[in-house]
Amino acid sequence: MFVIQLSMSIEEALQRAKTAVTKDGGAIIGNLKAGVIFVKTILGEIRCAYEVEDNQVKFNVIQKPCTITEDFLKKQVEGILL
Repeated sequence: MFVIQLSMSIEEALQRAKTAVTKDGGAIIGNLKAGVIFVKTILGEIRCAYEVEDNQVKFNVIQKPCTITEDFLKKQVEGILL
């Protein structure tokens, strides 16, 4: 699990995330409060639940290839949302 403090509105953050995720065949199912993100990689699928509270997003990694660390995932998400 990791948390990211947003410096933009949740609407803008969700739109950025959807653009980044869907361009590679992934999906986001949810709304401005909570949902699940599905990302396809050559190593396997990544599945991550998210929950929004105030201007923070909490990510709980449900499934990932064993060679991908949560720290790596956090840095990738920060690159999209920060």
